[in-house]
Amino acid sequence: MRVFLGYDDYKRKHQSQDVPVYWDPSSIINPHILVCGKSGTGKSTRLKQMIAEAVATAGDEFERYHNLDVHGDLVIEGESRVRFDGETRYGYNPLVLDTDPRTGGVNRQINFLISTINRTSRKLMDRQEATLRNLLTDLYAFYGIHERQPETWVRKEMTEALRDEIWEQRRWSELNLYYPTLRDAIGFAERRLKAMYGGLNGSESGFRAVGALEAMNSAAARKYRAQVKQEKAFSVEEKEKAQKEFDAAVALFREKVDEYIASIENGLEFDNLIKYDSKETLKGVIDRLKNFEARGIFNANPPPFDPAAKVWSYDLTSLSEEEKTLFCMVRAQYIARRRKLLGAVPQVREILGADEAHNLFDDDPDSIYVKICLELRKFGMALWVVSQAPSHFPEAVITTVGTKILLGIDSYYWSASCKKLNIEESVLKFIKPWKTMAVYRDTVGSIASKFIQVQLHAMDTA
Repeated sequence: MRVFLGYDDYKRKHQSQDVPVYWDPSSIINPHILVCGKSGTGKSTRLKQMIAEAVATAGDEFERYHNLDVHGDLVIEGESRVRFDGETRYGYNPLVLDTDPRTGGVNRQINFLISTINRTSRKLMDRQEATLRNLLTDLYAFYGIHERQPETWVRKEMTEALRDEIWEQRRWSELNLYYPTLRDAIGFAERRLKAMYGGLNGSESGFRAVGALEAMNSAAARKYRAQVKQEKAFSVEEKEKAQKEFDAAVALFREKVDEYIASIENGLEFDNLIKYDSKETLKGVIDRLKNFEARGIFNANPPPFDPAAKVWSYDLTSLSEEEKTLFCMVRAQYIARRRKLLGAVPQVREILGADEAHNLFDDDPDSIYVKICLELRKFGMALWVVSQAPSHFPEAVITTVGTKILLGIDSYYWSASCKKLNIEESVLKFIKPWKTMAVYRDTVGSIASKFIQVQLHAMDTA
């Protein structure tokens, strides 16, 4: 695999010959690429050319380029393209686990989902976050998946159609073969909420006892107001009614407590009772999960990509900016997880590429994109990202990528870029969009690689 970038400007000027400059992952410390250029400098054109050449020159071991197309204009010849939105309902299940004991498990996936939800315009409140964490832990346990038992982490993925079929036919024993979905999380939470409001069966006796306790406290409050408060006059009948309601509530609470005590088996029942905080908190969590699921991109419906195609293009045009960010995070995590499961390989097997990448990055040091840059090279995964200025990329990405390509940075960013990229201002001034660019390749064995000036056209056409 290699990609033609242009001609070495120094050798053209001093040796009067065109010496081609290539991106060759076998000679660079890692296959990650960062491309910078302001609007109009040819970023999309350059990226399409790079994708086409990388795929054309790749060996049989290369599997795929994943094209996260946020504008729908990054069309590659021979690609397989799928549109993602609420209408198509194609998506990926965010509850699928990384089964590597070193990097995966229940807790890490719950953390990832919570951080993904918190990337939306409304972050979870502290109590909601704790409740959601407990809820998802219980959901995984319901499916036989436990944090301290890695052997339980491996499951199959379930489509929406299969899930509906299993539930309609009540084939409950099959649930333990699959990962839960967001719809499962919502249904599980709603059943817990109903139990907190009074319970549906004997196994929820603890929740019914709490409901009776709340009713008793409400009756006590009414009795207190009837007997003590002076600001409102109560008739004798009202006071007697309040007393009777209180007595009935006390009797009911005692009955429910007796039932709860009789149902105790393992000593964990009380902890299970209080960890969802309150009805209001749990209701808020359910609402957030429903809103998250309603985006339509986290359905358990794998898209119909052509498995033989070397380029999969994810058309995200119809999604909001927030939804694009969330989708890309979940997809990046899925691809990275799969590569790690397949083990270490010497060649590039998959590339994840994104134009307008400034929408993907933030200051999170545990970002999936940072992890890909730092950890996934050895597993055959590369990250290609494109944006308008170096400031759009976190430091960990800039200092890690093996190749940086500058197509023309606005002079406003020159001073900061010189420091951030360790590049001389004269090199930035050399760049003329569509004619010249600057390329940094951290080659194997080099101690101090530098940016070189590259001509885009041959001498007879320059």
